[in-house]
Amino acid sequence: MLLFASQWLPVSAYDMFLSIVNVVLIPIILGLIVRAILGTKVEAGIKSVPLVSVTAIVAIVAAVIGANQQQIMETGPMIFAIVVVHNLLGYLTGYGLGKLFKMGPAKQRAV
Repeated sequence: MLLFASQWLPVSAYDMFLSIVNVVLIPIILGLIVRAILGTKVEAGIKSVPLVSVTAIVAIVAAVIGANQQQIMETGPMIFAIVVVHNLLGYLTGYGLGKLFKMGPAKQRAV
């Protein structure tokens, strides 16, 4: 939006589509192919996938934080406050809509 950034950023629909294909569709298709070829042999490896995923995510987050440590230290309190307000607004909106539509507590939490 021009209002927030004070400038326009052109985005190529084709490049965005290719990015989605590369990040989402190709891994899914490759996983289905590997599972179809190897069958039950894949089951042993599947148990380790969550650990590998968590390790990769932690490494990526650590690299980003390390590269931007100074900027995070300067803007950290403001970012923390914004995240808290964002989450509170989400909870209040969900519970409010749940009450408005006379939902039970479990459904209110789900909204």
